[in-house]
Amino acid sequence: MARDANAAGDPVLVRRLTPGDIELFRSVRLAALEDSPEAFGETLDSAERADWVARTASGSAFTDRGAFVALASGAAVGMVFVRCEASPAPAFLGGMWVHPQFRRQGVGRMLVLRAFDFLRSIGQVQVSLWVTRSHAEVLTFYRSLGFLDTGRTDHLRPGSNVPIVELTLDLTSASLPR
Repeated sequence: MARDANAAGDPVLVRRLTPGDIELFRSVRLAALEDSPEAFGETLDSAERADWVARTASGSAFTDRGAFVALASGAAVGMVFVRCEASPAPAFLGGMWVHPQFRRQGVGRMLVLRAFDFLRSIGQVQVSLWVTRSHAEVLTFYRSLGFLDTGRTDHLRPGSNVPIVELTLDLTSASLPR
């Protein structure tokens, strides 16, 4: 588990979800979708109707995926999830979000590095993600971690005109942040 501190001095803990984190996971995901609706393929409406017991079980117990939360004073202030694919396809990193009051304080980096540790521990060698093209700061963040553009583009979700770009990272790179 990673620890850091935000500007207010509250320690931030990053950990994997547990089966009992249903409301915690639901609340952070809904906060993310409400705060940044054009950053995710899922809509707030569909997430509100989701089976959160199943989602939490998937992110906490399955060996080929994991969901991680950043906590400050017991409250969820960020999240990320990863899902493995069969080789040679890369693992997928998604759902990355940090509460606005905790941005630019290392919380996003802590979340992503924890996800990398998980992926490495189960033998994954590559990870990819999709980012909304207009989110220049988010693209800069991922590139600072070593992600590279693949040249692939798509749209955020069916019926959306929001362009997204794919980035990828070699998890075996010696220069990868730890």
